Amino acid sequence: AMIDRMAEVNAYLTAHLGHEFRIGIGIHYGTVVVGEIGFRLRRQFTAIGDAVNVASRLESETKNHDAAILISDDVRQELPDGSYRLGPGFEVALKGKAEPQAAYAVLGAVPTLPRR
Repeated sequence: AMIDRMAEVNAYLTAHLGHEFRIGIGIHYGTVVVGEIGFRLRRQFTAIGDAVNVASRLESETKNHDAAILISDDVRQELPDGSYRLGPGFEVALKGKAEPQAAYAVLGAVPTLPRR
């Protein structure tokens, strides 16, 4: 839905400002630590851990693969069959990882018919 709406925003931005925005989203999952960090006057809620780092690295790779959304193979394996259209898998070297990681571009959701 974000990507679909971005097309509308970009049409406006192009017409009025001559520029567009691009969205880049990396999705991975795993164990993380979440909570508030900082001191009393400046606290912020955050998540840290390897899963956060992988998602962040996938987000960075969206630019190199002309993809709005990249997901890890771990995420792909958990998707319900036929729920999303995915591009072919490819391996990507992620900073901080010794082995290349499999990634997939999400091309769109598969529309579902309303139940009667």
